Amino acid sequence: MTTESASVAQITACAVSLLCRELGPVNTARFINQFTNGSGDYTEDREAILGNRSVAEIVSEIKNRRAESLKRRKKARFCLLPTAYCLLTPCQRDATRS
Repeated sequence: MTTESASVAQITACAVSLLCRELGPVNTARFINQFTNGSGDYTEDREAILGNRSVAEIVSEIKNRRAESLKRRKKARFCLLPTAYCLLTPCQRDATRS
């Protein structure tokens, strides 16, 4: 046990290091976030992001975005081959086989 006085920065660094070792970095961040005050105005930020849209409109937008994302993924047809090849569309892959 150390009896010397340490600075707050040294104590914090030591504590974070111990937490990371014992809890892992993700759980350390989750633990520290419990004691961190947020900033800004939640109500103002929410209004800027969501506006006056209804819950139904937001849900509809989420569903549309998911459907578009699924279409793009199906179109790309990723495979377990080298990265550059995997990013090709099916037509481009067929062209590389000839």
